[in-house]
Amino acid sequence: PLTRALASPEYGLSPRELEVASLVVCGRSSKEISGLLGISVKAVSFHRANIRRKLGLKSQRQNLRQFLIDVSDTSY
Repeated sequence: PLTRALASPEYGLSPRELEVASLVVCGRSSKEISGLLGISVKAVSFHRANIRRKLGLKSQRQNLRQFLIDVSDTSY
């Protein structure tokens, strides 16, 4: 459900950002995500920042994981 909700053109997330978002929802840390995807922690931080910007959370203090869970719950 999360991938379908976030893959819409409305958000414009890249395939890698979708992977990072799905791992964030699973509760993985940036370090764990970097190990699983074979990228640096800095790259994960970059993708997380892009996800926050594309979802309109850049200047808000809302938790990214909770926002993604809410999006996946309301997509059906």
